[in-house]
Amino acid sequence: MPLNLTVGDVNGGGRSDPLAGANGENDFDGAVTCLPSGGTKIVTTGARSIPPSAIGVSTGACPVCGPNAAT
Repeated sequence: MPLNLTVGDVNGGGRSDPLAGANGENDFDGAVTCLPSGGTKIVTTGARSIPPSAIGVSTGACPVCGPNAAT
């Protein structure tokens, strides 16, 4: 099962936040998990999993949102 990793300033804090995309989540519709960075380390406080429907992606045709959205 592919897992894509990337970083981006998701929360506007000026630091790179790791993003992991997993296509096997949510009955293979995919999901992106964001782990916010505290600046010196990755923390789980504030971590969230984002399903396709939360970003306006239809799940009608198995979008494999995780790997596609995290890259």
